[in-house]
Amino acid sequence: MLENLETLLSGPNVLLVGAVMFLVAGAVVYVTLQTPDGETHQGPLSLHDTMLQMSARARLVNPGLRAMANLATRFNPTERAAILEKRVAMAGMSSSWPMDRVNLYKLVFGVMGLLAGVFLFFTAPSPANIVLGLSVPAAGWMGLDFIFDKRAQSRQQEIEYSLPDMLDQLTIIVEAGLGFEAAFQRVVVSNDNPLSQEFAKVLRSIRLGMPRSEALNSLLDRTDVVQLRMFVRALNQADKSGIPIGQVFRVQSDEAREKRRQSAEEKAMKLPVKLLFPLVLFILPALFIAILGPAAVRIKSSDGFGGSSPHDNAPAAEVRPEPVEGG
Repeated sequence: MLENLETLLSGPNVLLVGAVMFLVAGAVVYVTLQTPDGETHQGPLSLHDTMLQMSARARLVNPGLRAMANLATRFNPTERAAILEKRVAMAGMSSSWPMDRVNLYKLVFGVMGLLAGVFLFFTAPSPANIVLGLSVPAAGWMGLDFIFDKRAQSRQQEIEYSLPDMLDQLTIIVEAGLGFEAAFQRVVVSNDNPLSQEFAKVLRSIRLGMPRSEALNSLLDRTDVVQLRMFVRALNQADKSGIPIGQVFRVQSDEAREKRRQSAEEKAMKLPVKLLFPLVLFILPALFIAILGPAAVRIKSSDGFGGSSPHDNAPAAEVRPEPVEGG
């Protein structure tokens, strides 16, 4: 058994064992970075008693995770952290992915990638493994950024596509006699898409006492859709100048629908250019092989264009005259 232990802890296996231990330790990252609600106790409690009433997770795990998150924040530039925070908000994941949790996961994945890169290098040292060992930590550190960017882009496209339909609903509801908040509430209840979720946040902010203009401006901080930005600005201008909201909804609905039609036409015009590269790289070579392949085989078998076939060099058959009867 001792020999097996020495074999396990010798050479590059140490790095593998360390990586496995780090993976096991990283499994606790899912723990929420908030202390659980404490129970109410009657009578004064000392600080020591208060700490003992807390769970082991709140006393040991959460402080360690917060320290790791603060350490990861130092490695992330301020400008990049602000961009990442906005991307998380645009992806609609701010509640489930606070910045402390994002930075913690970035640190864990980066260290895991570093251990994997070092293990690859010491296992088989080569220039390719050196490049791979440097790229794996970078991929681990920037992986979440890439995921949030793609999720934010997809969500913004969904918001842009559903905006004209929801503006039509708002126009009909407001012209039927309901007010601004009631119209938004009706649209939020009858739809289930990213835009209705953003409208629900706006409605919740207004009900908590935030002015309508500030609630709508906070919507622009979580989205990046040009037509939605124009809609919010038109609403704020209508509040200042006293323009009927129903008229604003109708105008913005027509413009949003026209914008969506133009966007569809633009994508249709780009389609032939996008199909050009697959056509040249994959379809045309296969077509040429299917058409010119048999001809090339025949040309090769006949020894070129001017050559003669093997049957041309064969000796001609001797023609004998037929015997004449009665001769």
